[in-house]
Amino acid sequence: MGTTKLKLLYLADILRRETDEDNPIPVSTLVKKLADCGITATRKILYEDIELLKEYGMDIYTTKNPGAPNLYHLASRDFELPELKLLVDTIQYSQFVTPSKSKELIHKLSALTSVHQAEKLERSVIIPDNMKGLNEGIYYAVDAIHHGIIQKKKISFKYFDHTVDKKKKFRNNGNLYVVSPYTLACSDNNYYLIAFHPKYNDYSQFRIDRMEQIRVVGRAAP
Repeated sequence: MGTTKLKLLYLADILRRETDEDNPIPVSTLVKKLADCGITATRKILYEDIELLKEYGMDIYTTKNPGAPNLYHLASRDFELPELKLLVDTIQYSQFVTPSKSKELIHKLSALTSVHQAEKLERSVIIPDNMKGLNEGIYYAVDAIHHGIIQKKKISFKYFDHTVDKKKKFRNNGNLYVVSPYTLACSDNNYYLIAFHPKYNDYSQFRIDRMEQIRVVGRAAP
């Protein structure tokens, strides 16, 4: 890919990651940052490129300063900072998301805003380990269950309780449950599968963090 095409991509990325309402930058800075990426650009060409990105749909705001260079920043994003803060709060206080996964998810969310706002976002995060789950396998469990729901197929799994000494005690004599997944639900900071249970000819709920060996089976769900 030629440097001309790459220039637009790098320029869009710089505006996304390094500018916001409180941190606009002049074209001269954009020229330097592109040079750091190995892209040569003139101010005149960058003015045209900015207009192209606006036509593409990027909300680039120009602050005009009489007697000083104009400043540019990305004025709106898919997620605004208050929305990201809401999502971050939800993750950090969710009991079924482990501390390590919480930090990973919050770091990914931070990439959706500028580096300046991301620093504030991550700095304010406190992960309460004592109220967090420890079962990282829940994410793979949710993925398997979603496949069952989407494909309208049954799933099989083992289900357990915890004994007083925190050991697993499997229900159903350790045999597999085979149910038709309907949906997932969150209640009291726990994640549940709602599924049709053929034994009772009715719907039952199962805590996902107590499910193991989840598999999508070939039989179609009713």
